[in-house]
Amino acid sequence: MSHLQAIYPTLPEPDKAYISKWGKEQNFKGSYSSRTYGRSHSQDSYHLSKKVGRVSFAGEATAYPNYATTKGAYASGTRGAKEMIEVLNLDLAKEASSTVLSPVESPPTGQNAKKCSLQSLLLSIIKTGTLSDECS
Repeated sequence: MSHLQAIYPTLPEPDKAYISKWGKEQNFKGSYSSRTYGRSHSQDSYHLSKKVGRVSFAGEATAYPNYATTKGAYASGTRGAKEMIEVLNLDLAKEASSTVLSPVESPPTGQNAKKCSLQSLLLSIIKTGTLSDECS
């Protein structure tokens, strides 16, 4: 932390820290993707990165040419999150287009309007398993 604070003097101390014991993880033992003889890692990585229906896949193995790297893992997570947001936006658009307001109803405005950030919507979906009318 002292090295970071030397560069960014106003950087606060973290509230929590999580340390991965990747090398001791029972199922992986610190593994990462690697080439298989006779196969094209670039093609495998490309195909692994493709969505199947509404399901997105992420992880360093899906991030050619940055497989087996933290950079690849981060980039693929970012890609997967963007794909998820696209699906949610499509769902929200479908939901909005299927909602019919009666002639006396109008969308809420002013203090009655609820503006939810995409992050709040995602958290709501993760917590409840459904898209609720409440913002987190």
